[in-house]
Amino acid sequence: MARAAGTRLAGAAAALGLAAGLALFVIRGLDGAALVLAGLGAAAALAGILAALAGLWPAGAWVGAALIGLDYVLVTWLPGGPVDASSPAVAAALLLTVELAHLSLRVPADARALARRLLALAGLGVGSAGLGWLLLLAASLPLPGGWVTTALGAAAAVAAMALVARVRRA
Repeated sequence: MARAAGTRLAGAAAALGLAAGLALFVIRGLDGAALVLAGLGAAAALAGILAALAGLWPAGAWVGAALIGLDYVLVTWLPGGPVDASSPAVAAALLLTVELAHLSLRVPADARALARRLLALAGLGVGSAGLGWLLLLAASLPLPGGWVTTALGAAAAVAAMALVARVRRA
């Protein structure tokens, strides 16, 4: 019982720390109204994650992660800049934030099951970031082509996301 409580606390602290670090990463370098708006979004995101960790609102973990992701999109992409090379790492960290929050709410009773779950989470984080960087690399290659190449790329992106969803369900 004490091990489960310690694991819950560690998972919650890791999820909240990762979320806070991501929120700070997103709002770095902002000032004025942009800082206020992004800061409000980050505060709402952290409140949602805290509510999930407290067991008050289970959906708060993914809603909070989505708000941090939205902040990231608004800060990096809307000003017209290129896709940030840190996007896959941010996406993987958001995914791990939600998974760690859920792990803190449902700790496996068996130590081996917990170890397998933690290894799976590590693999999920590394794999999703790696896949994201691979997709960014592929998107940045200067390949000639028209609508056929674009359609094939879109189909490949959809297939990649379907594969991730299938692996996630397994």
